[in-house]
Amino acid sequence: MLKFRKFYLSEMATREISVSEFPNPLRGRIKNIFQKKGEMDGSDADDKVKTKFRGWGANQLKPSQSAIYLGKSLGMAVGGVKGGNLGSMVSGDNHILDGHHRWAATLLAEPKAKIFGTEVQLGIGDLVPVLRSLGDAFGNKRRGEPAGGDVNIYKATIKDALDAIYQGKNMNPKFYDKNKAVAWLESIGGEPELERRLKFIQSKKPPSGAPPRNQMPVIDADSGEDKLAATLLQRGSLDVRPPYAKVEEEIQLAKRKFIKVPTNLLGRNNDITKEIFGIIDKTYKNIGGYPDFKKPTDLPDNHTDWYAADMDKDPDADITTFGKFKAGNFKLTGAASDGSEPSKVFLVNKLGRLMTTSGNYVEASNALAHVLITRKKVPFVGDEESIQKLLPGKSFRFVGEHPNGKYPGYNGWYERDIAGKKHLKIILGNPKGVKVQRA
Repeated sequence: MLKFRKFYLSEMATREISVSEFPNPLRGRIKNIFQKKGEMDGSDADDKVKTKFRGWGANQLKPSQSAIYLGKSLGMAVGGVKGGNLGSMVSGDNHILDGHHRWAATLLAEPKAKIFGTEVQLGIGDLVPVLRSLGDAFGNKRRGEPAGGDVNIYKATIKDALDAIYQGKNMNPKFYDKNKAVAWLESIGGEPELERRLKFIQSKKPPSGAPPRNQMPVIDADSGEDKLAATLLQRGSLDVRPPYAKVEEEIQLAKRKFIKVPTNLLGRNNDITKEIFGIIDKTYKNIGGYPDFKKPTDLPDNHTDWYAADMDKDPDADITTFGKFKAGNFKLTGAASDGSEPSKVFLVNKLGRLMTTSGNYVEASNALAHVLITRKKVPFVGDEESIQKLLPGKSFRFVGEHPNGKYPGYNGWYERDIAGKKHLKIILGNPKGVKVQRA
């Protein structure tokens, strides 16, 4: 006899979409075009998804997250919440994406009461990535776990529920009324019925593999985004199913590690250009800005090698360096950070290592020169012949020691006229083919 083994797909498994087409978080060019990307794939009907505003008995619906709290839900139930508009999208397999406390309150107060929302004919595993990306495209901030000491409804006991009713534990003190809470309890059939309803909610578990709350979609119904989402899905404006439109590659930065940024991504209407320009503009603001970059589209100019790093929880660039190769050496032409202390320390350490490595140098002044000399004691170029070799065709006036007596031993200072202004500079680093000194 043949034996057959059943395989069960997780409810969060994708069935119609390719999850790689919905980056988490959504950023760059795909974020800019996400709301119309379905119109760019060469197929008219593949992305149309049926949606409908409708009602369900609350006991027919299922949650999509476990961050549901007893005190908040009971407080809403005692306050008269039973049914109504969730302002939520609901998957084709009856999982709600938002309004979990209203849903739980309704199950505590009147389990068969009608709850309304927008049904989307996609399973929960497909709907979460699609709407999460759409929420990112709308510019919505992800939500974290609620603050406070409330009891998660899936771990709550009947004792926790009775403590809330009789003592106001985990209930909002602004609205808690013991007499009202006790009267509500009696109206639903007392403690046995409350325990039965609590256990029913606990039997309605989120799908296995559901992401944490900060990885769930944020669609703001108060701003009408649920209606807009339904319209975009119905029209096929979102690139839900294959074939997918091809999108120019966007860079993903690593945490605390410099990644080379392709120059073909810079100067375009994308996040990496805006982020890098923003930190350059901030860093050089006090000296009138970086001469080559007055607006984001000026990047990369003639600077051929760009690097960026991410230092914090968001995925944006926090540090950048840029430069060009000249006569067998790499000349650092700029470095910038978001101004945070971790970013500044990381950048200084990186530049210190770079400037002590053979083949790298920087024509420095002001803050950069001060940091590299005082904190990293990097080598320098101190004779006119070597400076001229690194600045072919450029005129300068050799000064030697710093005119204000700063940085003893660093005697390679010179003046250059740039854009009609005199700038005091020094070449720091370890370039090849010239004489390098240490103070």
